[in-house]
Amino acid sequence: MCAKLAALRPTPVVLASVFDKYLSDGVDDRNLQEFKDLLKGWMNRDPENALPVVLQGLLDVSYGDFKGGLETIVRASQLNQFRNYALEAHQETHRLLRQEGLTEIDIFVDVVSRASLGHTSLNRSMLSALKFLARVSIENQFRRNYAEAIRLADVEFRLAKNMRMSATGLVETCYAHWRHSDSAVRLCELHLQKGDEAMAAHFAKESRRACVTQRTFMSAMKSDYRKDPINQLMREARSPKKPGSSPWDEIILTDEETDRFWSLIHKNEAQLRPQLEDQIRRGYSATVLKYLSDEERKSIEGETFPIDHFWKDRGKFYPVRFDIDSRKELLTFLSAPRFDEDNDLPYFLQERARNALIHHREAAAMDELRPLLADKETPNISARAAVVMAALGDRSDLVGEEIEGNLFQEDAACWALALVGRSKSIPSLVQALVLDMWPGRITSGWDEAVSAYFALRDLTGQDFGLDEDKWSEWAERTGNKEK
Repeated sequence: MCAKLAALRPTPVVLASVFDKYLSDGVDDRNLQEFKDLLKGWMNRDPENALPVVLQGLLDVSYGDFKGGLETIVRASQLNQFRNYALEAHQETHRLLRQEGLTEIDIFVDVVSRASLGHTSLNRSMLSALKFLARVSIENQFRRNYAEAIRLADVEFRLAKNMRMSATGLVETCYAHWRHSDSAVRLCELHLQKGDEAMAAHFAKESRRACVTQRTFMSAMKSDYRKDPINQLMREARSPKKPGSSPWDEIILTDEETDRFWSLIHKNEAQLRPQLEDQIRRGYSATVLKYLSDEERKSIEGETFPIDHFWKDRGKFYPVRFDIDSRKELLTFLSAPRFDEDNDLPYFLQERARNALIHHREAAAMDELRPLLADKETPNISARAAVVMAALGDRSDLVGEEIEGNLFQEDAACWALALVGRSKSIPSLVQALVLDMWPGRITSGWDEAVSAYFALRDLTGQDFGLDEDKWSEWAERTGNKEK
């Protein structure tokens, strides 16, 4: 059905909707060739759009071509546009419904609600590509391949920025803000490690700008929940909640509440239609900002974000001369509690401290790290201490066991496991890669598979990319299969 629709009307708007459906249902050997042919058609008809090129790169990676797929995604970042046409698709739906006389408020609300979410599977695929770039960049950063780490972080930054600038739906806007800010932080850090203060300053500013934009959007969403007329009617339709009710009770309406909600919608149709028309015309991301006052915007501009703290204290992380005082500062940051739902600064600085200690590689820090290795009360402190100790040269079983026990809770663990030469972990790494990868799966970021691949390559000298079949065959042949 998807292929027939695309053949009847192969415009970029239709093709984007078709691919969203393909990705939602899943790509496998049964529809792979059809998917490839349609993807080629989309790229030909929309040559400046990065999105179909990103999909091609993800598809290639999922079928085992790690390097080729990665470079295809890099090429996508050099194109001028990023468009998923979700708003245009729903605008066309609205136009056709009106043409057929289907103008009921119920239908209109449904169309606008779907438009606010956008093309969910295409958005997830784009997030997958951004997370994939981030993971490969980080693995290169740990291995001191700074030029490659910077190149790939810059690709992620450009793609995320283009995605953010074109976003019209809630989900794609949230994804783009997150990855835009995250990649800018990594580029700031990488340039500090390279000693390029000017470029680091540039990306610190970019990160702060992204944080302000993200906070503005999130605050507007909260205001939208309070002030949007449809949300107000939904709250009015709800019955008083009993003490101890679940959070889902604040979201899901009962049948009785649903009937009351639609009754209120019909009663207030004249007031609601202009707002719905505006949202289908401009998109959720643009219209939601009207609920934020100038005072609220100015307040957000004046906030201090984690990147501000890091930039202010950058001399503690990357001083001109690294000495005992510098080391103590980093160990203080490293030993801070990792999780605080109301404050993400300690975790942010802990991660920066870990990366700085790995970068400086001063063996004198080893004695001060050992007490942290014994800390089982503070989440992840012992794992991060073990990772840094491995980077400083500790190859003991104690360090290896601590790292292996936190294999995918600490994002440097796989790399550190390879450093300590823990070959007994090879079966677990192969299994992690196999479970996280399969051909056609392009709506996840493959974090575990990428980390496992780099560690396997270091430990075994083999390079099968993310081809789970080849790694499985190799593990079977060499006795490295998980029992």
